[in-house]
Amino acid sequence: TMDDLQKLLAIESIKNTKAKYWYGVDKKDWDLLASTFCEDATFDIRGERDLKPGESYDKLVPYAQALAAGDELVNKGRDNIIRFISGVMQTWVSVHQGWGFIIDFISDDRAKVIIPQIDYIDDGQHTMKGHGHYYETFRKDPDGVWRIEEFVLSRTRMDGDHPATFGR
Repeated sequence: TMDDLQKLLAIESIKNTKAKYWYGVDKKDWDLLASTFCEDATFDIRGERDLKPGESYDKLVPYAQALAAGDELVNKGRDNIIRFISGVMQTWVSVHQGWGFIIDFISDDRAKVIIPQIDYIDDGQHTMKGHGHYYETFRKDPDGVWRIEEFVLSRTRMDGDHPATFGR
């Protein structure tokens, strides 16, 4: 069981990992971005395409079913996640911010994390300002680094036109 100091250090490490995630996306630093995900991480942004802002992911088919069906917005494995993100974001200007982390440790090496977020995305023709939450699980890998194990983005509001149609 973690003592208070270990929990504080873990909280700061989780926040630092997420800050690296945002910086990696916005600066197109794909190696830095890759360092924020566990090797076997899962990634699900189907809400961008299939849900109205504020709708629950409970309306969607389970993650495993979407992955098996080849849904482009569901990825497993760090390399696949980075390939998807870099392919979509390469030519976009983006600004990501988050704050007010809600962190619940479910074990000494795992934490459920909710992060309110805002992002601005611009592809030169379409711009979108989005608000929502990341619902993530972070895992402390054997090297001692806390990384994203499960990634889900849920929107509460979107202003403008998202540059990606994602098959819409």
